[in-house]
Amino acid sequence: MVKFEFLELFGEIDDDLIRQAGQPWKRKKKLFHIEGYGAKIACAVIIIAVLLGSVFHTEVRAAWEKFTTMISRMLGVSEDLAPYTEIKDIPIINNGMKLTLKEIILDNDELLILLSQGNEDEEASLKEIAIEGDIWIDSQELIFQECYLNDGGLDKTAQNYVLGYYIDDDITVGNIAEIKTLFTVKDTEDSIIGEFEYHFTASKEEMEKNTETISLNQTIKEAGTIDMKLNKLTLNSISSRIYGVCPDLILGKQYYLIGSDNLGNPITYNLDIFENPNMIFVKDKDYHIAPEATSMELQLFVHKIDTENVIESSNDGDVIIEDTMEESPEGLEAVADKFTLEFK
Repeated sequence: MVKFEFLELFGEIDDDLIRQAGQPWKRKKKLFHIEGYGAKIACAVIIIAVLLGSVFHTEVRAAWEKFTTMISRMLGVSEDLAPYTEIKDIPIINNGMKLTLKEIILDNDELLILLSQGNEDEEASLKEIAIEGDIWIDSQELIFQECYLNDGGLDKTAQNYVLGYYIDDDITVGNIAEIKTLFTVKDTEDSIIGEFEYHFTASKEEMEKNTETISLNQTIKEAGTIDMKLNKLTLNSISSRIYGVCPDLILGKQYYLIGSDNLGNPITYNLDIFENPNMIFVKDKDYHIAPEATSMELQLFVHKIDTENVIESSNDGDVIIEDTMEESPEGLEAVADKFTLEFK
């Protein structure tokens, strides 16, 4: 029996083929006026696609969504973008590689995207890759910050990558935002493996709901030289921040909160931003808080740094400590008692 490769044949349908099919017929027959039927045809196609997508494999569903988008575009029907909740966890396959949008998180002035890399052939070993990504929210391009491998996942048949974007003060995120992304995946020789595009809508509430905000009332004092008050903790599956105030923090040192969660997983926060007196500690991306954890025990450490790497205080309140300082671990010193932060 001949095996019917549905996805392979379906993938041959492209814009050019649909465009050719949409050209006027050459036969001199009386034609019906169908201009008003375009939207109805598109709606019928989309309804069929949704029904099929509910029973077929996710890859078939993804192919159907691509097909209906092209049909709608050719018929002149405005694009009806799918919500984020419907497109997440559906892989896009290009040149044998699967890229899946797992999570999108809005955390204050930062947008975090979690992508999962896999192979169409699940028996094949995962390639070492680099991901470059552009993202627009309501046609406003965000500033790319970093991309790193997140090894906190338990699924060893896939690798998770985190892409971070800075949301400038001039960018407005609406209650319902239109989001477009274009991820370019390259191999170790800088050759392009493929491009992966997502276009969807997401509510601001949906993107923010996975970040838990906990009020704190923790004071840290050290020999009269440090009077630090921690007032807020934000926590999600990717990142975590601790906010506080400390008037006239002594320069020439780097500050850390080091400890572990109540399940024994080590944690390190480093002081990333200090605008006198406001401060933000950011969790080091190499450490992970267990989803089941309910608290963590931390202790303030300081490290003397090379004064050449210190940014002097400025009148306009700019950041005065870099986060790229070269340090030697032997200079790390605990300067205050341990304390516990409960968050669940």
